Amino acid sequence: MVDTTTPMAGKTVVITGSTSGIGKATAIGLAGMGSRVAITGRHHDRAQAVAAEIRDTTGNPDVEGFVADLSSQTEVRRLAAAIVEAYPTLDVRPRSKASAAGTSSIAKPVPRARHHTTPT
Repeated sequence: MVDTTTPMAGKTVVITGSTSGIGKATAIGLAGMGSRVAITGRHHDRAQAVAAEIRDTTGNPDVEGFVADLSSQTEVRRLAAAIVEAYPTLDVRPRSKASAAGTSSIAKPVPRARHHTTPT
């Protein structure tokens, strides 16, 4: 059951590496709080299966799977373009320990100026 009374209800969240482990658990938790959740993974079938599992588990229909190999800059750009097309507004991008460079921050609001797909 989706809880639409939380501060995360209606927020759009992108979670990379969310087809297993803590990324998947984060996606389930945020979807359960009513967030629109975009998950990413390297394999199409796996990303779609996990998105469907999260929708079924939480009752939240606003979970979508995207595919990209984040070790490829071309794939990162393609993923960014697909996400921007699907979600014109991005509210939060949770940070894993690896991407946070050891900080204790769990989620970081996405500044407007950084929500683009062109190189800086």
